[in-house]
Order: sequence, then structure tokens, then C-alpha cells
Amino acid sequence: MHGGGSGSHGGGSSHGGHHGGSHGGHYGGSHGGHHGGHRGATPASSLAVSALVNVVRSAREVQDGAREAEALGQIDALVANSASVDDMSDMVTMWGEVGDQAREAAAWTGLGQALHKAAQARLPFEAYPLERRAIGSYTRALGLCREVGDRSLEAAALLGLGSVLRTRREYSEAAEAYAGAVELFREAGDQAREAEALVGLGGVQAGTSGLGAYTRAAGLWRAIGDGTREAEALIALGGRQDDFGQAVDADSLFTLTHGLMGSCSMARC
Repeated sequence: MHGGGSGSHGGGSSHGGHHGGSHGGHYGGSHGGHHGGHRGATPASSLAVSALVNVVRSAREVQDGAREAEALGQIDALVANSASVDDMSDMVTMWGEVGDQAREAAAWTGLGQALHKAAQARLPFEAYPLERRAIGSYTRALGLCREVGDRSLEAAALLGLGSVLRTRREYSEAAEAYAGAVELFREAGDQAREAEALVGLGGVQAGTSGLGAYTRAAGLWRAIGDGTREAEALIALGGRQDDFGQAVDADSLFTLTHGLMGSCSMARC
């Protein structure tokens, strides 16, 4: 049984430093608005982004770094507020035309997240093509990330890919993606994202292997001081132990997790 774990495992982290601004995290935020249906009139935000991309292109031609950085910051702010499937598709096209592989990779990651979120709101037969597109988007992102050497964004793309594959019950492929994300987040010293990837890994690993992933995730959340997430990992661990007929001290688990969540609530974690 591949259960346990909570929350969605998508999301791009923030990737600063490239061409004077962050790019990955802004494309991996909440995905509101329409989700890949029929496109209506082009929203003002899309027109503004298109105009700003032209500013970026011209600034690079004359090597005006300050103007480029300003335009990139404005683009990130606009996309963060409206990262729909259509918007991210536009971003993929625009950054591809500009030739900015790092931002194109971030846009592919954001598109994968938007598609997966859209699929989760649909019936299974409607979700299937959106999930396949999401997998394709993450795969394109991974190829670009590896070309430019952006390991942080590569980890985020792997995390999102694992989440889609898990939804589709392609557990062995999901485990491979999550394991790759775990390794990269660990290299980066990002304990929170590593723990998130471990929770995903624990939910898809066959046999009793997932127990170790949940245990490691709980340890990381404890080190970070996030009692709520630690408790969630421990509850998932208890569930997997029960699945495999291992003894679970329900009273002790309840007392521990209740205490963790209570302490976290008092501290406003």
C-alpha cells in the first residue's frame, strides 16, 4: 500500500542570482485563475509580461544590467499573482524566444505545477491528459536545469514530478524522482524541502522501505522545530507500520503527536 504523507509536493524554490533576479519560486506559487480551458481575452498581466520581456531582450542587447534586472523583477511579481496554465505556457514560449534557459526551465516547472493542480480539480478521465502534460513539462524542465547546472531548480522539478507520478500510481518512477530530490535538497542544505521530499518518498516506496523515509523526515522536522510537520510524518509512519503488521503503540503515538501539535499551536508554528 502506498499511503501516508500529506500535502502536495510541487513547488519551485527561489533561484536568485541569474540575470539579476529570482525566477524559480515565483513561477511555483499558487495557481489561480483558469486552468487550461478555452482562453478568453488576453489579460492585462499577460500583455504586461510580454512587454517586459521585450524590455529584457533590448536591455540585454545593449548590456544594460540595471534595466534588465528591474524588468525581470516586475515580471516575477506579475507571474506570482497569476500563474495559470495559460500564463505559464506563455512564459515558456517567451523565455524560449529570449534564449534564457534558466528562466525557461523555471517556467516549465511552473507549468507542470499548474497542470497538476488543474488535473486535481477534474474527473479522472479529464485529469489524465493534464497529468501527462505535467509530466512532460517537468521532464523538459529537468533537461534544461541539467544543461545550465541549476541543481536547486532541478530538485524542485523532481519533487513536482514525483507528486504527479504518485497521483498516477506510478510508484517506482515516483520513488526515483523523490529520491533524486532528496539528494539534491540535502546537498543544498535545505532541510525543509528535503523533509518534504522524504515524506513523498515514504508514501511510494515498496515494502517497509518507506518507514525509514518517514523516520528521517520526522527527524528533520524536529531539527527545524516544526512540530506540526513532525507529527504528520510520525502519523504517516504509524500508518505504514500498521499496514505491514508491525506493532504500533497507538497511545504513545497519539500522546506524542498531540503534544507536538499542541506545542506548535502555542508557539504559532
